[in-house]
Amino acid sequence: MIYESLLTPHILGMTTQTDAVIACLQFGNKQYSYSMHIYKFNTSVSLPRAPAGKLCHFFSISRILGRRNRRLCLPRLYPLAIFFGILTGPLVSATAATNKVLENNQWSMISLPSDPGPSATVQTVFADDLPASTYGVSGQWVVYGFNPVAGAYVELTLADSLEAAKGYWMIQATGSAVALDVPAAATEFTGIISEACPSPEGCIATSLSSDGAEETWHLLGRAGDFSLPLSSTRVFTENDICNFGCSPTQANSRNLMHDHFFSYDEASGNYLDINQTQFLEPWSAYWVAVLPRTRLLPGEWLQPIFTPGTTSVTTAQRDAARLLNQASFGPTEDQINRVIQLGGASAWIDDQLAKSPTLHLPVVNARFPDVADGHIGRYYAFWDHALRAEDQLRQRVAFALSEIMVVSDRSNIVGNHGQSLTAYYDVLVNNAFGNFRTLIEQVTLSPAMGVYLSMLANSKPDNATGRRADENYAREIMQLFTIGLVELNEDGTPKEGEPATYTQTDVENLARIFTGWSWNALQWEDDPRNGWRRGENAFVSPMKAFAAHHDMDEKIFLNVPFAAGQTAQEDLAQSLNLLSDHPNVGPFISRQLIQRLVTSNPSNAYVARVAAVFDRNAGGERGDLGAVVKAILMDDEARSTNTVQRSDYGKLREPVLRLSHLWRAFNMQDDVNMGYNNGNQLSQHAPLTANSVFNFFSPTFSPQGAMRDAKLVAPEFQINSETTINNVNTTFMNMIQDDSFNSFFPARLDLDAERALLDSPQGLINRLDLVLFAGDMPPEMRRLLVRYLAENDDPEDISRERLLRDVVALTFLSADYVIQR
Repeated sequence: MIYESLLTPHILGMTTQTDAVIACLQFGNKQYSYSMHIYKFNTSVSLPRAPAGKLCHFFSISRILGRRNRRLCLPRLYPLAIFFGILTGPLVSATAATNKVLENNQWSMISLPSDPGPSATVQTVFADDLPASTYGVSGQWVVYGFNPVAGAYVELTLADSLEAAKGYWMIQATGSAVALDVPAAATEFTGIISEACPSPEGCIATSLSSDGAEETWHLLGRAGDFSLPLSSTRVFTENDICNFGCSPTQANSRNLMHDHFFSYDEASGNYLDINQTQFLEPWSAYWVAVLPRTRLLPGEWLQPIFTPGTTSVTTAQRDAARLLNQASFGPTEDQINRVIQLGGASAWIDDQLAKSPTLHLPVVNARFPDVADGHIGRYYAFWDHALRAEDQLRQRVAFALSEIMVVSDRSNIVGNHGQSLTAYYDVLVNNAFGNFRTLIEQVTLSPAMGVYLSMLANSKPDNATGRRADENYAREIMQLFTIGLVELNEDGTPKEGEPATYTQTDVENLARIFTGWSWNALQWEDDPRNGWRRGENAFVSPMKAFAAHHDMDEKIFLNVPFAAGQTAQEDLAQSLNLLSDHPNVGPFISRQLIQRLVTSNPSNAYVARVAAVFDRNAGGERGDLGAVVKAILMDDEARSTNTVQRSDYGKLREPVLRLSHLWRAFNMQDDVNMGYNNGNQLSQHAPLTANSVFNFFSPTFSPQGAMRDAKLVAPEFQINSETTINNVNTTFMNMIQDDSFNSFFPARLDLDAERALLDSPQGLINRLDLVLFAGDMPPEMRRLLVRYLAENDDPEDISRERLLRDVVALTFLSADYVIQR
């Protein structure tokens, strides 16, 4: 199955068969068909001879494009290898080539899109699909080769070898269509390296000659499993006629070779003219006339393995962009240059650690002083800072912490007070590089957290009325914010037997420890809903202890006694010391921060290295989050390009991070005026909007099927469904095509830099490769996008502006972009 099926520009129609789904694609006014291998969670439609281990999710959303009623369809996502799977190296795997369907009783001109090797014969290549016993002109199938010297067709025997990059005639008459597959022993073409080859990865060389006074016809094969522009091929001679490597047009002007190829069309029985603007396809063969001047010259036709004009992204740019994918709300060209200017990842991180925090509450108070507008203000402040704040690393880490220590405006009480939630988010911003012990105390005393998990107004037990201390926050601070459910080794793996970290008795006693806190006001308030009566300052100030409501009896928590008579402040300090000093905290928090910033499945050794820094930084301090963040980002698993090749490496980008990257990469200048219900479009449109304290997704979520079987997790997939994915991608499509956020507000993208490159397709793709893919756009996607630009650059068919936005959309909505590696 070729990569072309991963990025499907236009689906015109779809029919389901028993063993496959066949889709008809249209590029401009040209149509192609292919077989898709589709998986929706654990419900699958199989594709015969699909590449081993290649499973996929296919999520589609349509949008009418242009006058021809064309449709844009999203690509598949790989679950095994998390969607993570990526083609490695410059060479394309020939064994991934698509099948070739031979129609019944119709001649086909074919070639092999992979190197069959010296031992490949007609029998070893084709007899697994067609019976050897019926081979021959008097049987059901036969293969002919063309001898250009003799100018004759030769019937091959089953034992005859098949040559690389050579064309053959083939027919079968079994009564129905037959699908040929690539031989199991086929390998990638290795290619030759020469100055005449337009690709640094090499070319396939096919001899050209004409021994007479007349032109000689050759039947040549497409060598490779990807489409190739005819104009990208070269003709080479050892004399000075074309020793630099001529294009077909140049070779024609020098009387060496015709600059048009001809392909046999099975449907019409005619030969089609393939000119310089068109493409040579896998499995296809072509007639070409070699002109008399090649007589006695060792001429060669060179087909590049890799399309010329490949990425111009430098190693420094790639490393910088990849860092910014992990450590910011999305790379921009300016920030990529900034990383390089500072000297690389370590220097940029140090520069970010030294920056003062850009807080959110001052923005809300200044622009949205009315309490009723607090949510609009909170969303505005978040997006303003995500897109434009200089302290990108701090803002990004605060967002990660907000998905661990969760508060949400989906709560009816705290949800009414955007200022309180903003103040809570500023706690995370302020402490993103601070000490974990300080962070956990400020989180605990935040009125937003107090209301959300009902520690605010948690009064001491009263036997007379049957009142018990509220256990909500006591349970969640242990389970979700600090130590987790089971005891861990330093590398984050459960200890033998998976002993529990705490008991129900610990929950009950910690609930008693947490009694006596309410709004920061003159008097105790039992009802959290009445906080507004105590003044707006109460919403944003740490909670206040009220001795009369604190349980001052003796308590035992985590096997440590709490003396009777201790104040609420003393009990709180002792309990938080126990929690922050617990050996679980380092691996428990480190793994989740790695997941939020770098990869969903860090190795145990990676977790252990970061947890060791949590336990003790260079100065001996425990819980230094700035040191932890730097350790995460500078670890070899985060920085080495070798890890990108691992099948378990990477993470699905959340909607918020996809949106912020889009707006940052293309310099969106408008104010972001999100509303409470914008989550209907994105399923996640701002921090602190999850449906529960368990966040938008669990750090241990694993989709059913291949991911779970491989014991891998993919947390962000938990918010994916057919509905949410369609909504998310429709929203992104609207933004890219229409410069708006679903008509709620303008979101104009600055595409001037891309627009200026529209006449240079490779340059345009290079830019998208840099700002969206950190230089790792798969070669197959690059080829497809260049082809799409070439075949649709016709003002009569589609405006150039629409063409540009189509390409941006295809790139941004691709499966390969959605996975951060």
